[in-house]
Amino acid sequence: MAGYLAVTDEMTLTELGATVVGKDFLRRSEYSTPPPPPPPQLPTAPAITGWAYGDSWTGATYGTAAWPALLRDYMGLYTVLNRGVAGSRIQNVAVHAQAPSGAPWVPGNHGLVAVGALLNNQADVDDANNRDTAYESMRALVARFSSGAIREDTDAATFTYNGTWQTFTDPMASGGTARYVNPTLAADAFHTDTITVTVPAGVNYLQFIGLAPEMGTGATFTLHNAGGAEVARQRTDGRSRTTLGQGLGEGKRAPVVMRVPGTAGGVFTLKVTTPPGYAGAVLGYVDCLITLAAQPPMVVLLKPVHVLHPSYQKTALETYLRTIPDTMATEFSNVVVADPNLGFDPVAMLGADLLHPIDPGHQHVTAAIRDAVNATATRRALILNIPGLVS
Repeated sequence: MAGYLAVTDEMTLTELGATVVGKDFLRRSEYSTPPPPPPPQLPTAPAITGWAYGDSWTGATYGTAAWPALLRDYMGLYTVLNRGVAGSRIQNVAVHAQAPSGAPWVPGNHGLVAVGALLNNQADVDDANNRDTAYESMRALVARFSSGAIREDTDAATFTYNGTWQTFTDPMASGGTARYVNPTLAADAFHTDTITVTVPAGVNYLQFIGLAPEMGTGATFTLHNAGGAEVARQRTDGRSRTTLGQGLGEGKRAPVVMRVPGTAGGVFTLKVTTPPGYAGAVLGYVDCLITLAAQPPMVVLLKPVHVLHPSYQKTALETYLRTIPDTMATEFSNVVVADPNLGFDPVAMLGADLLHPIDPGHQHVTAAIRDAVNATATRRALILNIPGLVS
């Protein structure tokens, strides 16, 4: 046995008739104690999907990589799906996110959605129509991103049409169709045709189609409870600024939503009236019912940055557009506001056209998204884990 290391203990070797020489075997104490368990494996990071919606800033007009391409590595996301369309205003993006021919959002999606699409609204004239369009389109877009279910106008369990409501087949509408009726022409007169809407429990938004002024006029929709009292109201006139078609043909319409009061659900009556001060046929389009998810994705809204292009020098409009993400955050708890203006240097970060960013600009925007998400996550963690932190 000399020169070999025994693979068992002395007792076993002796029982087998072998002559045991010291150091030819391992003492029992040296191998009988099991080895320590391996250290616990760190938990695997969840595979988080990101979506990017916006204008030409989602592409690398100058430089090598736009902010959606950088977002995955900056935030450790599994993947980022870039849904940007060059030249878009926010109303174009809102339609793109619902149109069957666009990149329709799937209710119940989880992950992170980043939206940068207010800048090009600054290229248009500063009037009430442009401001209303930007606000209403962003509100409808966030509601869609936050949805757990979307019930289209064809859902018989949700919509009962009383009277002569016609189907409007439109590839830009949610689900590809909407319903309309021509109201009476007297100002503030209720049309005799109504819709009975059965609303599920939860937070719900009725979606209509906003109309551009040059299409004629828009109707006013009023929602009434079981007792007949009006509980909500929304206009569709002056709610869609005519813009570039972006290949989708959505330039003359955009989504407009109206929140259903309360969360108990129930049966409501939707009425359409002729707005005062207008003449001619009025079309009122009813599109769908959006029910928000209990756990919606995080929606990051980018404030537009100050650019140097001459067509975008509208201080009052720029200031207003920057307030829209903050307003959305007060209505939707899953909205996070990112402001790339902090530290943004338009001279050093914009390309030769004074409008599109070069690499440092895209990196700055991406860092602003990351920092806003991290700050929100930290704040929520503190509130959850430190009792008494907030009143």
